[in-house]
Amino acid sequence: MKSQRKFSSIIINPKYQLKVAFYFFAFSFITLGFLVWYFTLSIKNSLSFLQKTYSIDIEVIESIQNNLSSFTNVMSLTFIGFLITVFLIWLKISHRIFGPLVPLTRHIKELQNGNYSSRAMLREGDFLIELKDELNLLAENLENKK
Repeated sequence: MKSQRKFSSIIINPKYQLKVAFYFFAFSFITLGFLVWYFTLSIKNSLSFLQKTYSIDIEVIESIQNNLSSFTNVMSLTFIGFLITVFLIWLKISHRIFGPLVPLTRHIKELQNGNYSSRAMLREGDFLIELKDELNLLAENLENKK
């Protein structure tokens, strides 16, 4: 059974991980706000036009506006749920990107200290596997020249 990670162990590089997530959220909320405002304004203008042109009863217009309001609320909540899901997926993906930097940095420091027998280890599925392999090859070559 796979152990559950703590949230703090997923945030490896908060400066970058949360910065990208914040930009995504800010852009998405601004876009959503504009779209909801524009959609609502367009429908209200259309309803006003229809009421004046075709003498539609005010109760019908209010009913349509209530349905529109409910629809807008449901769509907003759905979009917020989508943003939260994307945020969590981003944390998982970014953990696979930034996570390998910790052992690779540690490995480079070991090489700088002359410990050429040091080898970097990464999890399967992590990014930067090629860099790890190249650093391990460098360490092996340095160890053989020693």
